[in-house]
Amino acid sequence: MRGLLRILIGALLLPQLCAAVADDEQKKDARAVQHEVQTLLHSRQSEDRVLAMRRLKEFPPLDGAKLVVQHGLEDRTPEVRRAAYETLLTWKDQREVVDVLLKLVTKKGHGKTTAGSAPLVPLLMVLAASDQGNVQHDLEKFLTGYLAASKTNMATLLTVADELGRQGDAAAVATLRKLCGWKQFPKVFAFRRAVVQGLIHCRQVDAIDALVGLLGQIDGEVYGDVVQYLGEATKMPYGDEVNAWKIWWQKRKKDFTFDQPPGAPPPEVLTVPRGSYSYYYGLPVRARRLVFVIDISGSMHGPRLDMAKRELTSVIGKMPPKNDFSIVVFDHQVIVWQRDLLPATPANKDAAMQYVARLQSRGRTATYDALDAAFRFDTEAIFFLTDGEPTCGRVIDPTQITNLVSQANRLRRLSIYTIGLAPGQVGSVFDTFLKTLAEQNYGSYRRVDQ
Repeated sequence: MRGLLRILIGALLLPQLCAAVADDEQKKDARAVQHEVQTLLHSRQSEDRVLAMRRLKEFPPLDGAKLVVQHGLEDRTPEVRRAAYETLLTWKDQREVVDVLLKLVTKKGHGKTTAGSAPLVPLLMVLAASDQGNVQHDLEKFLTGYLAASKTNMATLLTVADELGRQGDAAAVATLRKLCGWKQFPKVFAFRRAVVQGLIHCRQVDAIDALVGLLGQIDGEVYGDVVQYLGEATKMPYGDEVNAWKIWWQKRKKDFTFDQPPGAPPPEVLTVPRGSYSYYYGLPVRARRLVFVIDISGSMHGPRLDMAKRELTSVIGKMPPKNDFSIVVFDHQVIVWQRDLLPATPANKDAAMQYVARLQSRGRTATYDALDAAFRFDTEAIFFLTDGEPTCGRVIDPTQITNLVSQANRLRRLSIYTIGLAPGQVGSVFDTFLKTLAEQNYGSYRRVDQ
């Protein structure tokens, strides 16, 4: 009888004993994993640290996220930082993780973290990708104060868009689409251009869909970026015609591929105009805010200056009232026509054309000083016309000028279009200078041989 009782009691307690043993085994396994990951985290081998970042996905989200931030985002090796970001991205919709990241971003944003440096950038990327609650609202609230604190903080936001563009995957496209909805997008030209350029660098159908969707919402140089890329990526001839792009994409987005052969448009191809923009030496003038910079040095005397004045007068006369513009002329000195951009009203255009008509050639060529004066405007584009190498001014070396201007443009992202009058042989110092200056600054170079 007692034996039977022991058997019955054992049968009743067995499940609990088994559960306790299993739980104990799980704890042992968890401790083993934790020990292994800790060892990998402190390894000198980057491959081990990458593996540690991936193994952290097995941890509870909050614990894993803290270790990723602590050990991964500031690792000296790019592959480890990338793995850390990817692991953190898997928890982008975990409320407890998002709350911690928001607190961390706020702390670093108001601390001594260098603008554009890790870990602020990847933290912002993860938060920007989140669909959790009011995170987008909270993030924009933080950015408003962060950007107001210092102009250089814009570098952080631009780096976020640039990095997403370099990643180029579907997740990056989804995050960039969220950035299009941020209030900084319509307000800040540099950020708007960075986001659009990020989408352009993503070879994804969803990126094309996002860009087509932006048509009608954007204008100026950023609009030009989009339509130029769409033409190159799709081989379609719709130019600046918004409705044609939207109609075509609605029909083709389900079966669109990037490898469709050139010259083989679908049967429903439409005949549309190529755009209604004015042109300056063959360059389309799309910018809403722009500055014309014109060389009036002694070498411009005669037919060169006469032609330059005709071209400039013509393009000013055709600008719509929505445009804002000014003019910078230079020889060994720099003269600014108007210190602020003026709307292209009939009266302002008439005054500008009269000013251009009175220009006379003289002196030497202070190229850098003229470009520096143009950068002082809140502009989207600079059209820079010259017929000779720099001969005077604060900086004369063409390579140094290009480097200084491109560095200054990191936070501006404006376009510099260069026009070289009689630039000499292709590949000469002067020709290369103008070509490089344009290519490094979102612009185009136009040779005008005389």
